[in-house]
Amino acid sequence: MQGVISIFIIFLITTFVAARWPKIKKIILIAFILRFLLIIINNYFYNLPDNNKDAINFEILAWDLAQLNLFQILEYYNGPDPYFISWLISIPYYLFGRSLLLAQSISLFFGMSIVFFIWYFVRKIWNEDIANKISWIAALFPSQILYSILILRESYIGFFMVLACYGVITWGKNQNLKSFFFAITGFTGAIFFHGAMLVGLLVFLSFVLIDYLNNFFKKIKFLIINIKDLIFLLSTIIFFVLFIFNKFQVPYLNNFEYLMNLDNIIAKIAKQNIGGAAYPLWTIPKDKIDLILKIPIRCIYFLFSPFPWDIKDFSQSIGLLDSFLHICLFYLIFKNIKYIWNDYPSRILLFILLAYIFVFSIGVGNFGTGIRHKTKLFPIILFLIVPFINKLVSFKIKK
Repeated sequence: MQGVISIFIIFLITTFVAARWPKIKKIILIAFILRFLLIIINNYFYNLPDNNKDAINFEILAWDLAQLNLFQILEYYNGPDPYFISWLISIPYYLFGRSLLLAQSISLFFGMSIVFFIWYFVRKIWNEDIANKISWIAALFPSQILYSILILRESYIGFFMVLACYGVITWGKNQNLKSFFFAITGFTGAIFFHGAMLVGLLVFLSFVLIDYLNNFFKKIKFLIINIKDLIFLLSTIIFFVLFIFNKFQVPYLNNFEYLMNLDNIIAKIAKQNIGGAAYPLWTIPKDKIDLILKIPIRCIYFLFSPFPWDIKDFSQSIGLLDSFLHICLFYLIFKNIKYIWNDYPSRILLFILLAYIFVFSIGVGNFGTGIRHKTKLFPIILFLIVPFINKLVSFKIKK
């Protein structure tokens, strides 16, 4: 019963958003209907792809934690952790009881929030027409619909990446404190669910450091010291110093010393190439030179696999649709790379995206897992193609 009530609450929030912002009414309602239908199918008719292993483990651990008292549950808080999602779900489980629908409704809430906030932020930065078109993609993209209803981390991370992208773009335009904290909040929230999301924060802070160093040296020539610039500069330098000297580490990435050891990376790649959907054996590097040569190939496999020759059964063929759609999205990026490079906020997002692709090409060894991780990067891809969305729509109409 509690699951039905939680889904109904998400519906009420959706109808409120539709009434408050009529321009997104059709988009947000269709997004909800598609996701709601998938919840019904998944729970009562057919077990959807990826609704196993991790999803089951996260839910079971959440229920195990919910058997404790509230203070004990709070003591289990470990900060950024692969099972942070289980700790989070354990709190409503403790308060209201165990319900798959309840846990799925939390994913649904964040999945719906992705659609709305992409529309809301794109409208603020560009215009309403572009916002409507880009949010249609977010609402209808198959992997976005799927991972919005499963008990997995993708919808949570996607929501925080939307905040991060908005912060990065607006910081690139005006470099104000509000934009900076939007970006930091977004990246930090994502890191709590998956440690590898730290890479985006490191790239963003690198741009912040370079910008404020440049401004600092320009102003110091005229004996001008800006307190805000100085605070940003010192904070960013301290962060990088702590990271380089291994004073903190996150799951999946470990620490700076671990990342600088190429033998660790080679061993990690070999460990991840498992399962029926694994990348071909020849993509596994044997030594450091081989690693340099095969990283670009693994990046291509991460972005665009499965390829037709990789399909071994019908269930895997569903991934071909996701592959085709990502090829279309990256076509827009490749075609307009010159504009993206010349636009400073877009250039920052591009470097963040490339850093994530590089890291996930190492940490992912099969295209099933690759689809999940590409879902984490989906908001970055959308914000990069926003200026060119009219070209994509015009191309479809012309064809």
